[in-house]
Amino acid sequence: MNNKRNLIILGVILLVIIILVVIFVTGRKTEGENVVGGNEEIENMYSQTLEDGTKLNTSSKLKEARMIDEIKIENIQLTNKDGKGALIADVTNTGSEKSETILLNIVLYNEAGEEIGTLPGVISPLEPGETDQLNTTMQEDYTNIYDIKIEKK
Repeated sequence: MNNKRNLIILGVILLVIIILVVIFVTGRKTEGENVVGGNEEIENMYSQTLEDGTKLNTSSKLKEARMIDEIKIENIQLTNKDGKGALIADVTNTGSEKSETILLNIVLYNEAGEEIGTLPGVISPLEPGETDQLNTTMQEDYTNIYDIKIEKK
């Protein structure tokens, strides 16, 4: 009788341990997440959230200057606040003649080099040496992109 009681107690203890393990594992893993590190860590790899709630891209690849013809594109910033995103950059005419209006495709890439979106952009005509700002807006949150490619349309 005592052995039977001990086996029942041992069975209940094992059952409780199994239930706790299942609850712990499924509680840490929700749809779209990876148990090791979770999706939040991946999402925040190339962005940070500022005190006012603005998300700012921090990828070092966006800090690299780009050239379209004689136009230098630099100081690229990608932000999102309240579901409204913006990509801004300084554009400078490094040539010796006034530039024309340039229509752009700004192609967005993740770290694996996969294209995840394309944004339109326009660079207004610039006098030689003149600097202006490229500014495009979006409804998607692309603050976690790794790199961009800027090309003429």
